[in-house]
Amino acid sequence: GPIRSICKGKIWPVLFLYKKGFYLVTVVALEKQHRIEQVRALELPQITAAFAVLEDICDFIPASLTISDVAGISELQYYIRSAIPF
Repeated sequence: GPIRSICKGKIWPVLFLYKKGFYLVTVVALEKQHRIEQVRALELPQITAAFAVLEDICDFIPASLTISDVAGISELQYYIRSAIPF
């Protein structure tokens, strides 16, 4: 996903993954400040870890799930919130 710089050059990485017909999006918290001109996103371990989590979540999306399946989406959200409560 893209890297965005807001607030006077602070980096706020926004990752997204499109898989199985759904977009999974997250904003990654960085442990220390980095200058946007001096860092590559792939060099940050928090980016790699967040992407791995999004990939793992995709394993729990049933192939039959559609955006109009309210009960299925609710169940998926419940499992995600249970595994990642923050």
